[in-house]
Amino acid sequence: MKGIDLRSQIIPTKIHNTDENQEKGSKAFNTEDLIYLDSYEEQFNGKLSYADRRMSSTDYAKMNYAFTYDNYTSRTGKKTSPVWLRSAYGRYSVDSVYGDGDYYYELTRHRDVGLCPSLHYNLPSNISARSALGFLNGRENQTDSTDFEFDIREVKDEFGKVIYHTLHIGEYLGTKVNEELLNTLELLYNKGNINQELTATGLLYTGNGQKEDYKDFAGKYSPQFEYQAKRYARVVSNPYSNDVMYSDGTFSGKAGTIKWVNVEPISFVIRNWDEMPKSINPNGNGKAKYFDLRAEEAIIANIPFYPNEDDENSTMWQNSTVRGFFNGIDVRNITTNGNPKFTATRGGNFTGECNFLNEAFNLAREPIVEFEIPKSETEIPDDAFNGCVAINKITLHSGVKSIGKRAFDGLSFKYAYRLKSGELVFNRQLPKEQEKYAEIIELGKLTKSLIGFDYNILLQAEKLDDIYKLSETLSRNKFSIPYVYRK
Repeated sequence: MKGIDLRSQIIPTKIHNTDENQEKGSKAFNTEDLIYLDSYEEQFNGKLSYADRRMSSTDYAKMNYAFTYDNYTSRTGKKTSPVWLRSAYGRYSVDSVYGDGDYYYELTRHRDVGLCPSLHYNLPSNISARSALGFLNGRENQTDSTDFEFDIREVKDEFGKVIYHTLHIGEYLGTKVNEELLNTLELLYNKGNINQELTATGLLYTGNGQKEDYKDFAGKYSPQFEYQAKRYARVVSNPYSNDVMYSDGTFSGKAGTIKWVNVEPISFVIRNWDEMPKSINPNGNGKAKYFDLRAEEAIIANIPFYPNEDDENSTMWQNSTVRGFFNGIDVRNITTNGNPKFTATRGGNFTGECNFLNEAFNLAREPIVEFEIPKSETEIPDDAFNGCVAINKITLHSGVKSIGKRAFDGLSFKYAYRLKSGELVFNRQLPKEQEKYAEIIELGKLTKSLIGFDYNILLQAEKLDDIYKLSETLSRNKFSIPYVYRK
């Protein structure tokens, strides 16, 4: 499946949403989305048991602040996590499913609640009976072979009973690699063996470095690498606590610990299995027009429903950060596909390359070597681009207020300069037509004399040329540039 753009196979779903009074019924607030969250009604309609609703989290979600319960397990025996729903409980909180499978609610900015995407995926009409056996048997390792269009597997409980079937499509970060491989990959990375034994693909996966009291979305990115024909991502972990256990039995450790994660197909539960054609399910009634899917586990956390519960209409799905992240849209400025009279200012703009729809289903996407900070992000968080060695150039708009610690670790910028429009640019190369840029500083002259150079000083400086003089003064007096420097 590698190299295929699967986005066109996702069928848009009409979503019935909460209105400005946190009630249902107004069609003006309905949307049509490719990826969505279930609502309270869809999860608590009497058809699902408590056990059915219990949701575990992937290792990657646990690295991104997903909370896990010690007292509850899913039907497959894994510890559970709370997951967001898309419907509002009230003015400041949104529905969710608790670890025991019961109903609960959370403030919109909470970060420890997992995301479990749902979607409708195209069901080809020409699936042959010959292929059905391959579907049902499943395969441990998906290959580029075209013998099977899909990978469908049986999932059994601890007693060996089949409890549901899953479809494996797309790809995302999932399972942590074992300690031996983790150490090997990190050693190659730190030795600089990039594009020799370890290849930087230039692909990124979007996480969130949001602080507990922060009011905007702040992206944090995990870079993908290839090693011995398999793909992995390097993740700066941010677990909920030090004792979160991953699938290999190891514990999370403190925030900021480097982990490596497998890039693997996403496992979706087929919710309309009984309606599948007999070529897939011999006992199916053939009524299905598409695969009705919901992720088997929460795939990520640390992305709030909306980053500021005080904003008007912050509990509405049409404005939610989750919707923007899933579907690759700007949810701050609703012009179509939602009610334009009720918009929120901080949901985020995900129309660029970094969003779940593009990262998980566009397997033919191009490497990212230049990156522009979205206008909706005013803070670059700690470790934002840590390890993204394939990036040659980053452009910061004038609204960026601060740059976090280790934000550019692993990147080799040589120059910084400003555009006439106010953007600050970090680049490996000198810009073309240098005469247009009066302020060009060579970062190497700073970082050689200063340990732990703080890029915030470039945001605060009236003139970049002044940095050279300041650098010499601080270095000569054995001072270090403080975390936030202001004139």
